[in-house]
Amino acid sequence: MAPLINEKTGLPLDHVHGIGATVWVENKDESSEITWSKAEVTAVDGSNVTLQLADGTTVTKASADCPLQNPPMRGGVEDMTKLPYLHEPGVLSNLEERYELDDIYTYTASILIAVNPFRRLPHLYDSHMMQQYKGVPFGELSPHVFAVADAAYRSAVTAEVKRPQSVLVSGESGAGKTETTKLIMSYLAFMGGRAPAAAEVDGEKPVQQKVLESNPILEAFGNAKTVRNDNSSRFGKFVEITFDGKGCISGAAIRTYLLERSRVTGISDPERSYHVFYLVAAGADADERATLHLPENAQHASAAFGYVATSKCHTLKGVDNAEEYVRLREAMDNVGIPTEDQLDLFRVVCAVMHLGNVKFVGGDDDCRVDVASCSQSVDAAADLLGVDSELRGIFGDEDASGDATTAASILGKSLHTNTIETRDGLITKQLSEAASVDKRDSLSKTLYSRLFDWIVQKINVSIGQDDKAKGLVGLLDIYGFECFAVNDFEQFCINLANEKLQQHFNSHVFKMEQEEYKREQIDWSYISFKDNQDILDLIEAPKTGIIAALDEQCRFPRATFKEFAEKLYNDFDRKHERFERPKKAKRESFTLHHYAGKVTYDAFNFMDKNKDYVVLEHQAMLSRSTRPFIANLFAPDPEAESKGGSRSAMKFSSVSANFKKQLGSLMETLSKMDPHYVRCIKPNVASAPMLFESRNVLNQLRAGGVLEAVRISQAGYPSRRFFTEFVNRFYMIDPNLLRQNIDDRAISQKLCAKAGLEGFQIGLTKVFLRAGQMALLDKQRLLVLQESAIVIAREWRRKKARDLYLRMREAVVTLQAGGRGMLARMRARELRKLKAATKLQASVRMFLACRAFRRTRRAVKKIQAGYRGYRKRLAALTERYDMSILLLQSMGRMAIQRRRYLKARHGIVRLQSRYRAKGARKVLKQLRLEARDVNNIRNEKEKLEAAVKKQEETIAKMQEDRKDLKAKLKEYKHQAEEAHNSAAEATEYKREVGSLRAALEAEKENLSAKDMELLELKQKLETEGQARAMAEEAVRAEQETAATTLARAKEDHEAEISGVRQEHESEMVALRATIEEKEAAREKIARAHDELQARLSNLESENKVLMEEIDKAKQEALRAASAAPPPAKVAPAPAAAPESNRASRASSMTESDINGKINELESKKEKVAKERAERDEKALLSVLRSENSFSQGRPVAACTVFVVLLKWGSLSADRTSVFDKIIQTMGQVIDGYHENNDVLSFWLANTTTLLCLLQRTLRAGSGAGGGVNGNRRRASIAQASNMLQRAFGSFGGANRSAATALSPGGAAASPVIPGLAAFGIGGVTASAGMASVEAKYPALLFKQQLAAFAEKIYGMLRDNVKKEVTPLLTSCIQQPRKEGGGAGGGATRGQIRGAGSAGGDHPLARQGSIGSPKSSGGADDDEHQMGAATSCWNTILNVLDELLRTLQKNNVSSFLIQKLFKQVFSFINVQLFNALLLRRECCSFSNGEYVKTGLAELEHWIHSVGNQWLGDSWDEMRYIRQAVTFLVVHHKPRKSLAEITSDMCPCLSIQQLYRISTMYWDDRYGTETVSTQVLSSMKQLMLEDNSGSNSFLLDDDMSVPFTMDEIATNMPDLSLEKLPTPELLSDNTSFDFLKTNVGTATTPSPKDAAGAPRASPSAALATGKENQT
Repeated sequence: MAPLINEKTGLPLDHVHGIGATVWVENKDESSEITWSKAEVTAVDGSNVTLQLADGTTVTKASADCPLQNPPMRGGVEDMTKLPYLHEPGVLSNLEERYELDDIYTYTASILIAVNPFRRLPHLYDSHMMQQYKGVPFGELSPHVFAVADAAYRSAVTAEVKRPQSVLVSGESGAGKTETTKLIMSYLAFMGGRAPAAAEVDGEKPVQQKVLESNPILEAFGNAKTVRNDNSSRFGKFVEITFDGKGCISGAAIRTYLLERSRVTGISDPERSYHVFYLVAAGADADERATLHLPENAQHASAAFGYVATSKCHTLKGVDNAEEYVRLREAMDNVGIPTEDQLDLFRVVCAVMHLGNVKFVGGDDDCRVDVASCSQSVDAAADLLGVDSELRGIFGDEDASGDATTAASILGKSLHTNTIETRDGLITKQLSEAASVDKRDSLSKTLYSRLFDWIVQKINVSIGQDDKAKGLVGLLDIYGFECFAVNDFEQFCINLANEKLQQHFNSHVFKMEQEEYKREQIDWSYISFKDNQDILDLIEAPKTGIIAALDEQCRFPRATFKEFAEKLYNDFDRKHERFERPKKAKRESFTLHHYAGKVTYDAFNFMDKNKDYVVLEHQAMLSRSTRPFIANLFAPDPEAESKGGSRSAMKFSSVSANFKKQLGSLMETLSKMDPHYVRCIKPNVASAPMLFESRNVLNQLRAGGVLEAVRISQAGYPSRRFFTEFVNRFYMIDPNLLRQNIDDRAISQKLCAKAGLEGFQIGLTKVFLRAGQMALLDKQRLLVLQESAIVIAREWRRKKARDLYLRMREAVVTLQAGGRGMLARMRARELRKLKAATKLQASVRMFLACRAFRRTRRAVKKIQAGYRGYRKRLAALTERYDMSILLLQSMGRMAIQRRRYLKARHGIVRLQSRYRAKGARKVLKQLRLEARDVNNIRNEKEKLEAAVKKQEETIAKMQEDRKDLKAKLKEYKHQAEEAHNSAAEATEYKREVGSLRAALEAEKENLSAKDMELLELKQKLETEGQARAMAEEAVRAEQETAATTLARAKEDHEAEISGVRQEHESEMVALRATIEEKEAAREKIARAHDELQARLSNLESENKVLMEEIDKAKQEALRAASAAPPPAKVAPAPAAAPESNRASRASSMTESDINGKINELESKKEKVAKERAERDEKALLSVLRSENSFSQGRPVAACTVFVVLLKWGSLSADRTSVFDKIIQTMGQVIDGYHENNDVLSFWLANTTTLLCLLQRTLRAGSGAGGGVNGNRRRASIAQASNMLQRAFGSFGGANRSAATALSPGGAAASPVIPGLAAFGIGGVTASAGMASVEAKYPALLFKQQLAAFAEKIYGMLRDNVKKEVTPLLTSCIQQPRKEGGGAGGGATRGQIRGAGSAGGDHPLARQGSIGSPKSSGGADDDEHQMGAATSCWNTILNVLDELLRTLQKNNVSSFLIQKLFKQVFSFINVQLFNALLLRRECCSFSNGEYVKTGLAELEHWIHSVGNQWLGDSWDEMRYIRQAVTFLVVHHKPRKSLAEITSDMCPCLSIQQLYRISTMYWDDRYGTETVSTQVLSSMKQLMLEDNSGSNSFLLDDDMSVPFTMDEIATNMPDLSLEKLPTPELLSDNTSFDFLKTNVGTATTPSPKDAAGAPRASPSAALATGKENQT
C-alpha cells in the first residue's frame, strides 16, 4: 500500500528523515506569508524531527512538514523537472542559485521561467545567439527565450504537421513581459525576415520591420510609469504573426484588451500617465508646437496640463523625452502612418491634455466654463478637435438663443449641459460642477481610447494579413495576477483573465504529463487533478455570476455599490466555497479565492468603472468635426441609427461584459493553437539588480501558476530518472545487483522492490516514482552511507584508541597502586559525613513543607470563592444585554423592509405608466414616417433608370469601336498578303502585327473595365433590391404592430402601400430585363474578342512561314559561297585578298561588276572565316570539357586554353565571345555536382592555374582604364561584378579578388613564363625580365569571372566538408549516454562491476571494445565511452584524410590546401566551443576528459600530415583546447583570476570564462568550480568592460581567405615547356602550333601527381556521389 502523502511538501507522513539530512523549514512572518529556510536534522523522535537552523537555533517539527533539500548542485539545474524533490522551496532555491550566476532562464518541462535581471545582458540577445538557437531541438541548449520562439516557429512553419502556435507571456508589472515579448518578436523577425532587396519595394519597409516598429508605437500610447515599473503595459496584447510557404513573415494582426482608460484623467504621485503626453510636450518642434497649442518652453511643457500635473514625475531615469519622440515619429514612418495622420493623431493627444485644464464655476443650476482661467485651453481644444462653429441641432435652445456662436462656446456647452430628446423636442439641462468634471473626463477617456483603437487598426492595415498563410504564431502579452492592498475593478478583470489562462495552462501541463506517460508506456489512467472551473462559473455565469449581477445593478440609474455588494452577499456568501465576505472591511467588499490566493475587492468603484457611457452630444458634435480624422473617429454607428427611438444623454455599455466576450474569443483562438508558456518573475520590489527576495518570488510563482504545475506533477509521478542515473545514485542499496549480468532497467526495478516501494512504474527509458518515494530511497541510501561511514570511522578510531591505550597503560598501572589507597580512605570519611547530614536535612524539610502547605490551602479557598461569584454575575448581565439587542434588531428590520416595499411599489407603478406612454408615441411616429419612405423609393427608381440609360450608351459606343477594329483588322490582313513579296516587307508586317497585338490588348483591358462596370451596376441593383425588400418588411412589421391600436389608420394606408408594392415589382422586372440584355451584349463582345485572337494567331503562323523561307534563302547563299577556296590561315580577323588576283579577275569587267564581285567575295570569306573560328572554339571547349590529364603537375586543359588564347590574340582583342563560352562551359561541367569533392578539386586546380597564368601575363592597357572609355568600362566592370555575385553567390572575398584582377596595378610583376616562345606567339613583350600582354576590357573581365569562379568552387569544397563534419561534432562534444541515461558516474559503477583495468593502454587504442557486447565479467564504462569518442573522431579524421588525398590527387596548390584546412579547423573550433558554452551537460569534468582525448587524436593526425599541407591549422583550435584544459584542471577553487587568464586560458574573454565557470559541474569527483572571489571579480570586470564585445560565442568565418595576388605569388612556377597536345586537337590543323613545343603530338595517359592513372571528369561525375565519404 502506498504511503500517505503531504500535499504541500510531497513527503510521506511516515518518517523518511535521517540524522544529518538537510531539510527546508516553513516560516511565517507578521503578515502570515510563508517563507522557507534551511535546517539540518539533529534528532529523530517518531514522526517529529529536531532541526538546527542556520542561525544555530533549534526547533522541533513534524517530519512530513519538512521537505528534503535537493543535492547541492552548483548553479542549479536548467530543467526543474529533473530535481529529485519537486516542491516549493526546491523550485525557489534553484531559481535563486541560477539568478546569482546571471542564468535568468530556467525550464519547468516546456515552461520557461524568466527572472528579470534589471540590467543589460547584451551577450544573451545578439544575432549570433539567435543563430545558435536556430533549428536546435527544444531543451538541447541552455534555457533561453529564443528556444521557445524557435520551437514555436518550427512547429508552425517547418514541421511536417504544421499547427498554429501561441506563446503566452505573463507576469506582474515590472517582471519583463514587454521586453520578453519584443525579444520573441525579434527572433521571429530574424527567422522569418526577407532580404532587404526583396522585401523593400517602392520604399515600403518589409513586413518584419513593420512588426518590430509597432512595439515603440504601442508602448508610447499604451505604457506608463507605475510604482512598480517605469514602462508598465496598461493593456493586453495578442499579436498574430503569419508566415508564407517559405517561412517568411507575410502579415500580422494585433488585438488589444482592456486599456486602462482611468489613467488618462487620474494619476497619483509618483506615477505617470501614458508616455505619449510627455513625449509630444517635450519633443515637438516650433511649428508643431504652434499647431498643437503647446507652450514654447519644452522642458516644463507637460507640467502646464492638469491631467499630467497631478504627479511631479515628468521624466524617467535614463530616458530623454525629446529623443523618444523622434524615435516614435520614425517608427510611425516605418510602419506606414502618413505624416498628416501623425499630426492629426497628436492633435487628439494635445486636445486631451488641454481638456484637462478646463475648469467650471457656478452652482448646481448655472454651472459654466471658467473663461477667466481656462479660455486658452478651451479654444485650443476646440481648434484641435475641429469643432464646427456653425453647428446646430444638438442643444435644445441653441437655435433660439444663438449663444453658441464660436467653437469654444459649443465645446464648453457640451461639457456643462445635458441634452435629452423628447416628443416635444430637445431639452437642455444644466449640470453641477462635479457632473461637468465627470463629463469632461468621459470625453477625454473616449477620445484617447478611440485614438488607441485607431492606431491598432492602422498598424494592422499597414502590416496586412495573409489569408493564404502557411504558418501562424500568436504572441500574448497580458497582465499577470495582481493583489494589492486595495483591489479595484481593474484587478478584478485582470485576475479573471489570469484565471482563464490558468485553466488553459493547467490543461496543457496535464496534457504534457499524459504524453510523457504515453511515450514511456506506463499506466496513467487513474491520475486526475482539480481545475478552477468553479471560480470561473462564479464570476462569469450567464445569469448568476458576479458579472451578470454587476451589469444588472448598472442598468438601474440609482443603484449604489452597497446594493451591488449586498446582492453578492445574498447570492454567494456561505453558499460558494470560493466566495467570502470580509469581516473587518471598512467599506463594502468581497473576497474571492483565486488559484494564486485570496484577493479582497473593494466594490466602491465597480459600478462606475463598469459603465462605458457614450455621451451623445459629444458623438454628434465630433462626428461633424471640420477635421476628417476626428469625424472618422466618431463616425456614427449604422446599427445604432437603424434602431431609432428617443435619445438620452448617455448610452450604457458594460465593460466587464465586453471584456468577458473578448476573453472568450481569445480562449477560443488559443484552444486551436499549441501553447508555449513564458513566466516572467520580478525578483525584488526595488527593481534593483542582483537582489533576490524569496518571499516576493514565491508569491509570483504561485500567481504565475508554476507551483500549480508542480501540484499537477505531484498528482502523478513527479520523480523520474533515466535508468543509468537511477542506478548510479541508488546502487548502494543492493550492490550485489551490479555484479549480475542484467541491464540497468532490471537493476532499477529490483532496487525499487528492495526498497519496498509500491506504485512506481518502469518505463522504456526512465523510472517513474510517486510523490515521496524518492525521499524513501534517499533515506535508505543515507542509512547505507551512514552505516558505511560508521564502519570506517569505527575502525579508524579503534586503531587510534588502541595506540593511545598501549602508551598510557604502563603509566596508569604505576599511578593506580598509590592512588587506590588514598581514594579508599577519602571515601570512608565522606560516607560518615553524608549519613549525619542526611538525618538533619530530613527533619528541617518536613517542618518547612507542612507550614507552606497550610498557608497555600487558605489562599486557594479565598480565590475560588471570589472568582465563582464574578462568573455568575457576568453571565446574568450578558443574558439581559442579548435579549435587548434581539428586540431592537427585529423592530429595525421590520421598518426597513416595509419602507423598501412601499418605495419599490411606487416606482414600478410610475415605470409602467411611462413605458406604456412611450410605446404609444413610438407607434404614432412610425406611422408618420411611412409617407416619407414612398417618396424615397420613387427617387431611387429615377436614379436607377438614369444609370441604365448611361450604360446603354456605353454599350453602343463599344459596338462602334468593335466595327472600327474589324476595319483595321481587314486592312492589316490586306497588308499581310502583300508581305510575301520581299523580306523587308515581312519585317514591316511583323512590326504591324505587334502593334495590332498591343491594340487588341488595350481593347481587352477596355472590355474588362466595361465588365467591371456592368458587375458593379448589377451589385448596386441587387443592393437596392435588398434595401427595398428590407424597407417593405419594416413597413409590413410596423403595420402589423400598429393594427391593434390604430385600425383606422391601417385601412387608410393599405391601398397606398399595395400600389407602391406593385409599382416596385414592375420596376424590378424591367431592371432584370435590362441586366439580361447587358449580359448578352457582353457575351457578344467576348465572342468578337475570341475571333480577333484567332485571326491574330493565323497571321503569326503566316509570318513564321515567311521567316522560314528567308532562312532557306540564306542557307542557299552560304552553300554557294562554300565553293570558294578557304584562306591559308584562319584568324579571328579575316585576311584581305591579294591585289594581283583582284586585278586579273577585273580585267574583263566593268567597274560596277568588279566592285560587286569584290564585295561578294569579301562577304563569303568573312562567313567562311567565322565558321572556321566557331569550329575551332568548339574544339577548344571540348578539350576543356573532357581533358582530365596532368603533365608534371600542370593541368593540361588550363595550360592549353591559355596558349590558344594567346595565339589567337583574344587577350588583346577589343571584342570577343570566347571568354563567355569558356565560363559557361566550366559552369555547365560542375553544375549538378556541387557535392562531389573530386570534381570540384579538379576544377579548382584548373581555374587557379589559368588565373595564375593570366595574372602573371596580363597588364592593363591604355584603353582599359583611362579617359571617357575607361570610365565607361569601369562602370561596366562594376556592373559585371554585381552580375557575377548574383550568379555565383557571395563568398566573402569575391569583390576583393575581382577588384584586384581588374585594377590597373592588379597584374603584379611576375617572371617570364618559360616555353611561350616555342609556340611562336607574337605580341608578348618582355621588359626587364618580365613578360606581359596589353589586355583589353574582355580579358580583364574574363579574369574577374575566373576569380569569382575559383572562389565559388572553394566555397563549395569548404561547405561540403562542413556538412559532413557537423553531424559528428555533437557526439564529439558530449559524452554519449548509455540506455537513455545521463553522462557521468560511469567510473564508479565500472569499478564496482569489477572491470579491474585501471591502468592499461591509451583509451584511443582500445578499438576492439567499440560496440562489443557487455560480458559477464563487466567491461569498464570509461572504455566504452572512450571507444565512442574514438569512433566519432576517427570518422572526422577519415573525412579530412579523404579530402586531403583528393586535393593532392588533383594537384591543388598547397597554399589553397592550407587555407581550406585552416577554415575547416576554425569551424570545428567554433562549433565545439559554442556547444560547450550552450550545453550545461557538456561543462563537466568527465566530458572535458572525453573531449580532450579526441583533441589529442586530432593533434596527432595534424602532426603526422605535416606543415607543408596544413600549416598552422592546429592554432585555430586554441579556444576549445583552453576551455577543455580549464574543465579538467584540478583544484579550481585554488586558482586565482590572474593564473586563469594568463596561464591557463589567455585567449578566452572574461565573458567566456565566467560562462564556463558558472556552468561547470563535476560528475565524477564532486569538486567545485572557481572560488566565489574569482566569480565576483569576473562579474565586476564584465560590468566595467566597454569594449563593445558582448557575446561569449565565437563567429564562423565565411569569407574567402585569399586574394588573386596571393595565388599568383604562392603558386609554384608554371612552365609551358613540353606541354602535350590533347588528343582531340592532335588531328586539327588549326592547332598545329601546339605541336611545335614537344617532339610528339600524342598525349600521355592521364595520371595524377603521383603517376597513378586518373579517372576522367566524366567518370568522376557519373560516380561522384558513390565516392563521397
